[in-house]
Amino acid sequence: MTLLGKLQDQRYLEIARILAVVTAKWKLNGTVSVCRFEPFYLFTFSSKQDYSYFRQRQTVNFEGSLLVFHPLSSNSIPDNLLFHIVLIWVRAKHLPFHLKNTSVAAFQLSHVGDICEEESYPSLLPPCNFVRVKVWLDLSKPLIPGYYLALNEREHQWIAFSYEGIFIFCKTCGQVGHRVSFCPTNKVAGTRSICARMDELAARGLVVLHGPLVLLFILRK
Repeated sequence: MTLLGKLQDQRYLEIARILAVVTAKWKLNGTVSVCRFEPFYLFTFSSKQDYSYFRQRQTVNFEGSLLVFHPLSSNSIPDNLLFHIVLIWVRAKHLPFHLKNTSVAAFQLSHVGDICEEESYPSLLPPCNFVRVKVWLDLSKPLIPGYYLALNEREHQWIAFSYEGIFIFCKTCGQVGHRVSFCPTNKVAGTRSICARMDELAARGLVVLHGPLVLLFILRK
């Protein structure tokens, strides 16, 4: 029972380091062996329960990086597997009180990716300051950290998106897996890519630019 894994990260991790993390932090019913299959990793599970769990989950956070799993068969061609298409829980923060529900967040996030699931709550309002929606994301495109919600003709509220399991993100090109200091893209090309993504989203109705300063949403802190 083997899963093919790929780190959405520029770093190369030794097998010994991966096994140390797996042993220390993963709660397993059986054992797991790991071997390198450039640029992938093969995870072989002794427990069917462990295999099913990680196959269904698809992604895990691995030392700050996103580790993506894909089932492997005898006919699989690793380079053709879509590791850049991932299922991620996204938190929408700072929604106004009267709009703090998953339907509003799901509508806006539907411009970013395909909606898989909306988290349900026992009461009408979530018990925290955000709502969660599970979304299919294309990691080959710049990540969207949020959008501006029009409250009225003059006021707009920044709604931040927080992607669970994604901690390494570049503000130069918008890609997952590296930070600004290690970005392989020059700033001009990165800005062009981000602007193209913003234009695409604006055409769908998601406002990611606002006000006379016309700030790139990717540079907002």
